[in-house]
Parts: sequence; structure tokens; C-alpha cells
Amino acid sequence: MPTKLNDNGGFRFPAGGGETTFGGPDQLTRVAAHLERDRMQNESAEKMRESEEKYRNLFNTILEGFCIIEMIFDENGEAVDYRFLEINPAFEQQTGLHAAQGKTMREFAPDHEAYWFEIYGKIALTGEPAQFEREAKSLNRWYNVSAYRVGEAESRKVAVLFYEITSKKRAEEALRQSKERHDFIMDAAELGFWFCDLPFDELNWDTRVKAHFWLPPDAPVTIETFYQCLHPDDRERTRQAISESIANHTRYEIDYRTVSPSAQVKWIRAIGRTFYDSEGQPRRFDGLTFDVTQRKQAEALLRQNEALFSALVNQAPTGVYVVDAQFRLQQANALAMPAFEKVPGPIGRDFSEVMQILWGQEIGGKITGIFRHTLATGERYVSPRFSELRQDLGVEKSYEWETQRVTLPDGQHGVVCYFNDITERMEEEARERKLRALLADKSAHLEMLVQERTAKLLDTVGELEAFSYSIAHDMRAPLRSLQGFAGILLSDHGDKLDPECQRYLGLIAKSANRMDWLIQDVLDYSRLIRGDYPLAVVDVEQLLREIVATYPQLGSAGVEIELRGPFPRVLGNEAMLTQTFANLMGNAVKFVSPGVKPQVEVWAESQADRVRICIRDNGIGIAADQHEKIFGIFQRVNKNYEGTGIGLAIVKKAVERLGGKVGLESEPGRGSTFWTELLLEQDKGASE
Repeated sequence: MPTKLNDNGGFRFPAGGGETTFGGPDQLTRVAAHLERDRMQNESAEKMRESEEKYRNLFNTILEGFCIIEMIFDENGEAVDYRFLEINPAFEQQTGLHAAQGKTMREFAPDHEAYWFEIYGKIALTGEPAQFEREAKSLNRWYNVSAYRVGEAESRKVAVLFYEITSKKRAEEALRQSKERHDFIMDAAELGFWFCDLPFDELNWDTRVKAHFWLPPDAPVTIETFYQCLHPDDRERTRQAISESIANHTRYEIDYRTVSPSAQVKWIRAIGRTFYDSEGQPRRFDGLTFDVTQRKQAEALLRQNEALFSALVNQAPTGVYVVDAQFRLQQANALAMPAFEKVPGPIGRDFSEVMQILWGQEIGGKITGIFRHTLATGERYVSPRFSELRQDLGVEKSYEWETQRVTLPDGQHGVVCYFNDITERMEEEARERKLRALLADKSAHLEMLVQERTAKLLDTVGELEAFSYSIAHDMRAPLRSLQGFAGILLSDHGDKLDPECQRYLGLIAKSANRMDWLIQDVLDYSRLIRGDYPLAVVDVEQLLREIVATYPQLGSAGVEIELRGPFPRVLGNEAMLTQTFANLMGNAVKFVSPGVKPQVEVWAESQADRVRICIRDNGIGIAADQHEKIFGIFQRVNKNYEGTGIGLAIVKKAVERLGGKVGLESEPGRGSTFWTELLLEQDKGASE
């Protein structure tokens, strides 16, 4: 660079449109510092461009739609439209809008719903972010949306990240309609539905099942309630039927009686099945109930009638009538007479005429032929279930009937017919078959939906895990550069920088370190969620002593830690327990008031098959309303202490993965006692 000597023995440097004059050695030092800052700023700008390029690549490759919009308000301050300032490649696929950048929403959809403008307008003015699901009817799509303001309120810009959930919403609507149809069918058929998880703890019954058991709609139900409501004579056989159905993978079907507090009785039919997991273990026991009291009463009446008519015929179920040798209807009992109520003067009338009146010429002729054959040969005839149109009634009726030749009092042969009207029973059986088929179809459909959604959820979780690791890796690379360059500048050039520059570099290094810790903690938490950690016997006392000896913040001279043994051996995972106890003891040492010497006590409390490891400190304490919150991820109760807010979330997840529990007792200013509840060594077999 050309220089000129000035009148004072200094130098002049060209600077922009003029010259900068420096008078001596001190000024030359400042020039050197100025040039060094320019060089560093150029390097920082280059790194910022590289970082921006990485995030631009992310912006262009994410599957979610993203746009930045500028809100448009009318003269009354109401949001009426918005303009697309920037969009990513996925935007068009998610919305179906082509070449949207620079255009307004009203240009694409003049009737776009007002609530979109209201929500985005509020975000632009207040800066409050929003996450919601809404339908865009003009686009015939549903969306899940996250939106936040960009810049100050004057810019009126909003960033929108969204993805389409139309299929999900349509599936939910289809499921809702399916449930409505299912509920309608259940109600129309007067069926009750019950389900419960195994083993039997709390039973889930709908109101109709509860009514079958004489219970009010809001009554809680347990397995004891179930058996208490049964008739004492039906309890054991019902218990046995349930056990056999579960053990043998067979259908559960039984009739039993339920008894009210006033000793009223209902007959209930229960039909159900057991659902098993992939390993064949029973998990659910679901089914239907319906009231069969009238049917049971009818069956009892039939049995009484059979006893009353046993002197006249053998095995007479209900109706009985006799045809004599002259082929006339000679007599009919009281239960048979209603079948002939539309036949004028049936007794003594030609039987073939009676059959034609009831069934018509073709069917009546066939029945008449069967009677003539029995009368002539003595062969007994047992009809299969018989359903035909009754000509006299105009409706289809179903019967079971049989014929047998007998000797009448006059010594001649005749034919006795035993019959039973089974119309209602066949209709009921048809309804049962239809409902069973419907139940099976619904169950299969629901199972298929569960499998499909589970598969999609697993795919999504896997993609998110891979995505998080990729993002974490890309974020840590520039952080390491910031840490390294900041350290180099401080160590190699710190004496050349003024205190303010040194402080800035220190803040850069500190922020980079904290971000690196945060990323590492998030990765640790993610590994803990998805990792496979085998259980083994762990010597807690040895582990605690190793932690105190190897972690610098625990073994410093200003820290007092007392391990009050003995500590039992537990069933756990050494790596997870190391992370757990190191976190808890590190917090006990860190969260103390300024000038207070940390004092930590650790002891064990045995509780049957478990043990509690307690860690008490003399720290600042925690308010009661924060006791559960602090175990959440990114939760920091006190911002005056360094930390990422993930440590206690890792502790909770690790202990739960080991089959244990974690908790605390604390008050502000009175210290805290954190405890972890773990399985004792001898309980290994039970946990497996």
C-alpha cells in the first residue's frame, strides 16, 4: 500500500475517497488492530454465507410447505388478504397453487375463509405464534399449521410452516360415521357392549350392559361387581366359561341370570371373544350382551306344555293336532288352535282343504302328501326347518314339525303332528348372525386401521430420528469452528485485542459451548428413548464412589459428599445409572446459593422388592408447583444457573426404562431430596 510521510513524521494511508493520517507508532498499532478486525469480519461473513447456504438447502428439501407472507389490512385495520413473499419447493405440492410468489391469496381463492386472515393478522400484529389445524375449503384440503411473526410488527410478515392432513381428517370423519352407524345398530338391536383389558381390573360397560346388570349408568364396574350381580347358582359356571374361553382361544357364549337388589331376575346372553398379542398372550376380553328373558320364559312355558301334553303325545314341544283315517282334522290342542284361526270351522274339515287355505295349492298339496304317506306306511317324518308364505296371514312363517302314525280310540290309524312356530327364533338367529358378522367386520377393520397407523407412526418416528441426528451433526460442525477460532484468537492474539473484543470472543466461545452441550444432551435423550439397554446386577455403592472420584465437580475441595451405606445391589444398567446419579449429584452441588459450601448426603431405603436411592442437598430448593415440571425436557426453574434443561428429563427417562420411578421432596430455601426407586437384585426374574 503506498504511503506518504507527513510533516509530523507520521504516515498517510489512502482510505476511500481521501486519506487517513497517523502520526506515530501508537497510531500504527491501532491501524494494525483495525486491519485485523477487518480480516476477522471478512472471515465471519464468509462463514455466515456458508451457514446460510446450509439452511437454504434445508429450506428447499423439507417435505413441509413453507412460505413467508405479508399481511394486507383494510382501512379499518382488519386483515383481508396476504401476499406470498417467499415459498419453498414443497409449497406447490402441499397447496396446489402454481407460481404463487408475489401473488395474493385472494387471487387464487377469492372466497378463502376469513379465519385464515384473522389468525395470521393477529400473529403479525401481536407477535404471538400459533399452531392449529384448519380446513381450506377453497383448496379442498386440511392443514396442520405453525406460524410466527418475522421481524417487527411494522413489517407485517408471517412465516408459515404447514403440511396437508386431508387424508387424516377424512379418515377421522369416516371413523366417526362408522361409529355412529355402529352405535345405531347396537341401539336398534338393544345390544350392550363391554370390553376390558386383561387381567381383569376395571371393566368397561356401556349403559345397556349396566342396565342388564341392574346398575345405574355412572356406576363403576369391577370383576367383583360382575360376579356379585350374577345369580349365585350361575357364578361358578360363568367363571369357568370365561377361563376356558381365554385359555382355549374359543368363543365365549353363555346364558346367565342377573339379580336386582329387590330380587328381580333377568336372563342375559353374553357373546364374546379374547384378543391376544403377537406372542399369544391374552390382552382384551370384549363382547356383547342382550336380554333373553322373554325367550327364556317362552322356553319355560314350552317345557310346561310338553309336560301337560305328555299323556297325549310323546315329545310334544308346543302345538299338537290329529288327522283321522278319513283325512279330517279331528282335534287340536289350545296351543295349536291359533294356527287355524283364519280357517272357518277347522275341526272336522278335510285336511287337504285346510292346508290349501294355509299354504296354497302347491305347498299345501306337498304337506298333504306327507301326511298320506305317514298314514299309509307308518313312517315317521321329521321336517327340516320350514319357512314359507302363509296364504291366510300374508306373512312368512317358520316351523319345526314332525308326523307320526298313532292308533285312535276307535281303533283306526291316524296321524299326529307336533309343531313349533320358530319364526321369532329364526329372526333372532338371523339378527345374531348379522350382528356377529358385522362385529367381526368392524373388528377386522379396526385392527387393520390400528396396524396401518402403527406402521405409519413407526416410519415417521424413524424418519424424525434420522432427521434429528443429521441436523445435530450439521449444527455441531459450525459450532466447533466457532469454538476453535474463538479459542485461537484469544490464545494467540488476546494481548492485541482490547478488553471489549476479548469479552465478545469469550461470549462467542461460551455460547458455542452451551449450544454444543444442548445438542449433546438432546442426542443423549434421543438415544435413551430408542436404545436397547440390557439389565444386569449393579453394585450401587461401588458405582457411587467411582462417580464421586471421577467427576471433577464432585471431588473438588469445596464440596462435601457423604455416602451413608450400605447400598444394596440393584437390577439395572450401569451406563444409565451412572448418567442418572451423576446428573442428580451434579445438580446438588451446582444449585446452591452463592458463598454456600455444597453439602450432599446419599443413602438407601429398602422397600419390599425395591430400594430408594436418596440424594439430599443444601441448595436453593424448588417450589412445589415445579416438582413435576422440572422433569420435562428443556425445563429450567432457575435461569441464574447454567444448564440445558435436559438433565432431569434424562434421569426420569433412564429410571423409567429400568422399571423404576423418580421423585423429589423440596421447599424453596430448604434444599432438595431427589430419590430414584429401583428393582432389587433378586427381582430380576420377575422383571423379565
